[in-house]
Formats: sequence, C-alpha cells, structure tokens
Amino acid sequence: HIIRDSSKKLTSLNISDTPELFRLPDQLIECTSLDQLRINCCPDLQALPRGLGTGASSEGGTSLKKLSICDCSNLQDLDISQLIHLEEVEISRCRKLRFLPKGLQMLPHLSSVSIGGFESLELDESLNSAWSQPFPALKLLRIINDDCAEKVPEWIGGIASLEKLELKWCKNLKHLPSREAMLRLMRLTVMVIHSCPLMQERCAKDNGAEWDKISHINFIRINSETIQERSSSTV
Repeated sequence: HIIRDSSKKLTSLNISDTPELFRLPDQLIECTSLDQLRINCCPDLQALPRGLGTGASSEGGTSLKKLSICDCSNLQDLDISQLIHLEEVEISRCRKLRFLPKGLQMLPHLSSVSIGGFESLELDESLNSAWSQPFPALKLLRIINDDCAEKVPEWIGGIASLEKLELKWCKNLKHLPSREAMLRLMRLTVMVIHSCPLMQERCAKDNGAEWDKISHINFIRINSETIQERSSSTV
C-alpha cells in the first residue's frame, strides 16, 4: 500500500531482512521518481519486477540512479539493461546468480560498480560482440565479498575510463588479468587490495608474481600499507 499510494513521489526504498519475500510488487515500475533502491537479506527473492526501468515517465522509465542488492541467495536472474539512468550498482553475495547482471556493461552513465559472490564474474557473452566498449563511463570497480573467484576477469582491460580498482575480502583471489590487459587501462591510477591474502602476497612490490602487471600504477595500497605513491609526472 505504501508503494501504491506514493508511487509518483517515492525517491528512496530500502527493503531489508525480509524472508518469504519472493518478488517485489509490480507497482514498483510506476515509481518514476525512485532514485535509490536497496535490497538486503531477502533470501527468498527470485527476481526484480519485469519492466523495471520501462515504466511510464517523460524520460522513458524510472530515474533510478543507485541500486544495491546484497545477500539475496535465491536471486537467479537479474536484467538491469533498462535502468539507463543508473550511476552506482552494488550486487554481492547472491549465490545463485551465474553471471553478472544482464546489460550491466551497456549502461551509459554507470560510474561505480561493486560486485562479488557469484558463480562467475563473466559478462553475458551474447552482448560482448555487439558492445565494443564495455562500461563506457565506469571510473570505480570493486570486486568484493567473493570466496570463489581466483582471477580478476580479462574483460576489465576493455574499460577505458577506469580510474580506480579495489579488491576486497576475496580469500581465493590470486590472479590479475594479463599484463597486456592491465596496461590498456590508461586512466587507472589507484589500486587497493584489502583482506585478499593470496593476492596480497602475489602483488608484493618488486618480487610478487603479479607485480609487473601493476608496477605502472601511481598509487597502490595493500591493507593499511601504501606500497607505491607517485605523481603522474614521474611515470
């Protein structure tokens, strides 16, 4: 009733700790002023409403700019390709998601992404060939809360706009993309590694197995220690 009665005015919605919530109300697509949506600890949620992002509005859909979905262990499919105004996305610990959300790499205004805790960190292959430059506006990428991933995916090398890469709480992560892929990230100036024990060891300055892939990055922090800091003029 809250959504139905205030659908045109609602700007922020937080749904948390709600077992037995299998689906969100279809009225959500009528919330054309919705700016932020947070869904946390809804273990029975299986999907977002069909048509989310294509509701009737003068701008062609909802105005959703921030989306966070965490700890929804039964969420099996997530298509956000119609949420064209999204600027920030966090999707983590949704164990039944096999791939990253459909259309994620196509969103034109997306500047910040935090992902982790999926079966796979790969993109939807059906879109890769048709989309030459993934994440056209992305500046910050976080891979977080992932106990499965062993490698940062190679597609990261195609994000020309990326400025900051953070790897956090990924206990089995140990490989970066190829050196060629990392060197293509011409705007990447900051890298942060936190609570990733295998990656921490392999990125040790000068002698780590992955060091040659990141030695060109201006600022590198591992846990609380800054291991490299230099201005762009010294590169």
